Amino acid sequence: MLRTFIQITTLTLTLLSAYFLIAGILDMSLKNMTELSSTYFNHNLSALESYTKQKANTIVGFVFLLLSFILALINLLWPMRYSDFTVNYRGITAALVLTIILFFISNYASKYFSNKWFEEGKVILTTDTDK
Repeated sequence: MLRTFIQITTLTLTLLSAYFLIAGILDMSLKNMTELSSTYFNHNLSALESYTKQKANTIVGFVFLLLSFILALINLLWPMRYSDFTVNYRGITAALVLTIILFFISNYASKYFSNKWFEEGKVILTTDTDK
């Protein structure tokens, strides 16, 4: 069960990693793209919002990619037994449940840090403008 769990978790973490690494671009609307390409006198809050979302999603995606690599390495370095050649459905189910839970937790964490950095960036922009 454990080897199946590790193998399926490795695959699904790689999929989650790809999702979060490209989510910053896929989430951007045409309106947001035109706002990012426009010029502003003081500062562009839509650019700040887009960049903070991209940073948060990229960090989450990188963490998933790193975890996936570590799990794949563990699977390769672990000596195989004859019983490891079978597929254990409890391992598949546990890996999929873990992946769904990780997706919701990481999606919340990405939004939390994106909003946090956006607010910090707005403070920096307003204090720099006042000088």
